[in-house]
Amino acid sequence: AASELIKASLLCHFQSIWIVENKDSE
Repeated sequence: AASELIKASLLCHFQSIWIVENKDSE
């Protein structure tokens, strides 16, 4: 269960980074 939570946390983290970089490109 802990690893599932870590995976979800990392996904949210990387998704927010991708969104920020995507906005930065524009």
